[in-house]
Amino acid sequence: MAAMAHSALTDEPMSRDLLDGLAPRHEGRNTRIFRFLAAAGMVIGQVSQNVALPVLSDTIGAAGGSPYFVVWLACLSFVVLFGGAIVIRFAMPGGLCSRDALMLSSDAQRDVWKIGFYNALNGMMVVFASPSSRTAPFLQAILGNFMIPITVLVRVWFLKAYPSKWEIVAAMIVVCGVFLSVGPTMVNGQDEAGNSVFWPMWFMCGFIPAAFMNVTEESALSKNQNARMGVFVFWLNFWQFVFVSFFFWVDVIPGYGMSSNLGEWAHHMQNGMSCFLFGETCGGKAFLWGMS
Repeated sequence: MAAMAHSALTDEPMSRDLLDGLAPRHEGRNTRIFRFLAAAGMVIGQVSQNVALPVLSDTIGAAGGSPYFVVWLACLSFVVLFGGAIVIRFAMPGGLCSRDALMLSSDAQRDVWKIGFYNALNGMMVVFASPSSRTAPFLQAILGNFMIPITVLVRVWFLKAYPSKWEIVAAMIVVCGVFLSVGPTMVNGQDEAGNSVFWPMWFMCGFIPAAFMNVTEESALSKNQNARMGVFVFWLNFWQFVFVSFFFWVDVIPGYGMSSNLGEWAHHMQNGMSCFLFGETCGGKAFLWGMS
């Protein structure tokens, strides 16, 4: 997402290789430095997400909010961010004026809404499993790596892109590491804090739709190399927000969501928004963790 954010703000055309598309056109030292900084930014962003998500979920939950509010707010924030960038670009001389540039055709939207749907599924699974009372924070950073071998399999299935020998070895090492981490929990049926094995496994399974999202995104990028990254990212986040909003009923599922009825769901949403916007219960803690 860090790479996409950069390209959205600079409004560069998309390319087959995302890092190559972000890099300067001339080869040399500047290109290598740029690629290193782009890769470092994506790694730092992923690490920040792994650290911030359980803290933000616990902070919102302690203030009377719910995990659903966390994922809903994240989706809304990206729509506002990239929507604002498009409006600014549209207002500039020579801005986005054509139907193709704005991706308004049904063909352009076909892959984008799928990416938004997979992303929404990922959020509804991972965020509900992310409170520390359900999945230990130290496990969350480890279990997220499950997406690596799943992505390899999905790429073979959909794109016929077969991995090299060393990529297979690396994926197998990741699988072994993940299952060694959750092994004691699986054997005992619960972790040291008494939490059920269901939630760590559900957290891990949440990265299956994320793998489908990545592969669909890769396919879409190859089909629309001349489209604008900012517009592309706006639409996938728009569709993610639409699907997450539609999935509001998940929060009232007994034993899964945090609300017993729609009235309580609305109360949790109100408490979550109050907490995020510097409410007395949270101060600026939720806002700072949400921005990290």
